[in-house]
Amino acid sequence: MLATFYVGNPAWSITSEILDEVFGQFGTVLSARVETYPDIGRSRGYGLWRWMSTTRAAWQVRPTALELDGRSLLVTVQPV
Repeated sequence: MLATFYVGNPAWSITSEILDEVFGQFGTVLSARVETYPDIGRSRGYGLWRWMSTTRAAWQVRPTALELDGRSLLVTVQPV
């Protein structure tokens, strides 16, 4: 089962690589990216990550709130 998560409120310094590393602890990350403005490359203030989950138990341990670089991240599942 493929799941896409929205990650809100990251610090401006957070990169896609950092998201990949942080969320890798919860399972296999298929992709992680911080959305940026194409013209200036600055973060839009949110990111997305896709995770391959093969069991229902994995859904129950998914993060709902995490702290990274002193900011509380809002993590929600996006509809498929």
